[in-house]
Amino acid sequence: MTDCGASAPAREPLRPSRLAGIGVLLAALMVLALPSAASASARFRPCPGRPDVQCGRVVVPFDQTGVVRGALSLHVERMHTHGSAKGAMIALAGGPGQAATPFLSDFRVTLDPALHGRDLVVFDQRGTGRSAELFCPGLGSHNLPDLGVGRCAARLGSIRGFFSTSESVSDLEAVRRAIGVDKIDLYGVSYGTKVALDYAIRYPQHIDRLVLDSVVMPGGLDPWELSSFAAIPRLLGQVCAKNACRGITNDPAGDLARLVSSLSTHQPRGFVVNGRGQLRRATIRRTAILNVLFEGDFDPVLRADFPAAVQAALHGDAAPMLRMMAAVKGSESLSGGDSEALFAATSCEDSSLPWNPAASPAQRVVQARGDFDQIPSSSYAPFDPATVFKFSLAPFCATWPEAGPNPPVEENPLPNVPTLLLSGDDDLRTPQEDAAKLASELPNGTLVRVPATGHSVLGSDLSSCSIRALRNFFRGQPQRVCPNKGELLPPSPVPPRSLGSLPRVRGFSARNGRTLLAVRLTLADLFEHAVDGLVFSGSFEPIGGLRGGYFNLTSTALRMHSYSWVPGVALSGKVPLQGTATIRIGGRAASHGTLRITERGRVTGRLGGHKISGHFASASAAQVADAANLAPDWQESLRRFSPFGSVLSPTG
Repeated sequence: MTDCGASAPAREPLRPSRLAGIGVLLAALMVLALPSAASASARFRPCPGRPDVQCGRVVVPFDQTGVVRGALSLHVERMHTHGSAKGAMIALAGGPGQAATPFLSDFRVTLDPALHGRDLVVFDQRGTGRSAELFCPGLGSHNLPDLGVGRCAARLGSIRGFFSTSESVSDLEAVRRAIGVDKIDLYGVSYGTKVALDYAIRYPQHIDRLVLDSVVMPGGLDPWELSSFAAIPRLLGQVCAKNACRGITNDPAGDLARLVSSLSTHQPRGFVVNGRGQLRRATIRRTAILNVLFEGDFDPVLRADFPAAVQAALHGDAAPMLRMMAAVKGSESLSGGDSEALFAATSCEDSSLPWNPAASPAQRVVQARGDFDQIPSSSYAPFDPATVFKFSLAPFCATWPEAGPNPPVEENPLPNVPTLLLSGDDDLRTPQEDAAKLASELPNGTLVRVPATGHSVLGSDLSSCSIRALRNFFRGQPQRVCPNKGELLPPSPVPPRSLGSLPRVRGFSARNGRTLLAVRLTLADLFEHAVDGLVFSGSFEPIGGLRGGYFNLTSTALRMHSYSWVPGVALSGKVPLQGTATIRIGGRAASHGTLRITERGRVTGRLGGHKISGHFASASAAQVADAANLAPDWQESLRRFSPFGSVLSPTG
């Protein structure tokens, strides 16, 4: 299941720290305690500890129709810019379920080209952050028969029906009135694009410009996510474009289809190494493979490793796929934002689900499966019907009382306002095909495709293309096509099953040469996952090796503890963030010894009792794909973010 118009546990573009839930009880008390009319204006005061930011509250009706009395208070933050004569830009976060105000500083940086003369305004949408965050303990637990959705709906009670996108659109209009700006610019990322576009459909007279980053289509949410499934072969093809998967596969989509088919009768088992070097038994499952694919929206390492992991699984080696599955499982949350309860409420209220709302949950599932079975299997190939249905919103929302076939939808035509659509080539959860379709239907829409970028373009594009597109849009200048420099990381090689399966290296004995090659490839894997944690994941925890051991990061170095990528070859020691690495080689298959490796790849030391002097490039460049080397055009971009610049790309 995916977020942003779907139901999967996956991270959203801006990675929040968890806020304490205000909870359902407080939300219910607010319904009773606050007046029923919305505030026409808000009083803003300097936020505590942030004199450059103004904080305020906007009171809005709980029920826009007035049938249910009461109100709630939205937390709003406003940052003035120099010469704020052009109005304001309101930035909307994703989810649904993600609070926006924790990311005011992030929005300030990414939206800088649009903010000259405009205030930046963010607010926590109802049910998130400091706007009466909804909280259901245990929601998303696989130990509960329905992930706890029905129990959450019962806990929320009568207020659960007031958290649709339509309600958020009304809240956004109240915020616009409260800040006293007649025409606003709107930026939305992921689910925020749906709120922004639905607002522009209802209130086009109050929109100056729209920026839609990673587009969720207007209308009821598609519970089956067919556009995402249709994009899978294209995304796999991009990873392997220009013969990049030579030596790995000629048909990555076909390999995936064969693996998925084989899993219907046999689920390969193996071991995953955790961040303490402990082995944990695990099984390859089809829904977990789907989660890996969707999580690749945020993680170029997962995209680069996927073709080789599929190949390895087809040939009986489950470890590479299990390692990716474990990494994704460790990052999952239901909404990827602050409030999983809000995610459930909005997703189930907004989705067009094919059942009789009066039916029991079990009957709803049967009715939904009957509708789903009318869809041609080619629409979601290479996955099977059972996996896709389980992955969808239908079983997730079956116990949500109000979920049904008629979600609230804005009925006016698409707005005739200048609209910039940003879409990453590698985005699966909000695929480029959807953005292209919407751009063709908008009277004044411009689509900018950004290569080598996944979900949340402005937050993940390491080139300057999307920032330039934003600047050109607000200056009224024509857009340029983003150059395609290839994927950020080339495909990783298929991990060897033994030291003996590596090629011999000229100039060394068979065992010493293969051990040197194993060291080089293990370091490539180490650097890849270190950069993944530091740059792309936004956090860093100890990471287990593919075959054993683990590494962790200190303030000065990467420290390896029997870290293994090739069976029987284990590395210990440290790789300083600057300077020469000292590495001890052990393991049952390897030549034992100690090596010193400079940042330029020069190797000296003793191995198997013999003196070693050489260079990694001469030992491996012509024989095995180097998983640590970045595509040349991207090296400078990533070096800005990484302390491993010269180690990542040794000479040759």
